[in-house]
Amino acid sequence: MLTQLTDRAPVIIEPTRPADCGGYGAPNGGYGVAGAYGSLLLPYQAFVIAFRPFSAQGVAGMAGYDSPAGGYGVAGGYSSLSLITAGVSDAAIFAAVDAVKPAGTIVWVRIAS
Repeated sequence: MLTQLTDRAPVIIEPTRPADCGGYGAPNGGYGVAGAYGSLLLPYQAFVIAFRPFSAQGVAGMAGYDSPAGGYGVAGGYSSLSLITAGVSDAAIFAAVDAVKPAGTIVWVRIAS
């Protein structure tokens, strides 16, 4: 849902999930390795890092002037002012997370640019 809203995949970390945080003897964790720190003291909780869209406004899927996405062999087009959309608000990001989180859980959200 966040990927559809912002065109950027979020980072989701569940502290009780070894696949997210590693563990002793696990291939995805160890000393000196970057990653999340897990804890069984945080059951039914998750941390989500949601990202704002790269473009704050414009027409979805269409490059603008001075954009490296345009060029020969790349689809382009003209648009009208009615297709211009405002950026995604923080409230819309929080609402998207709230709409898909399981009941009885706590989801901590950080919004990054």
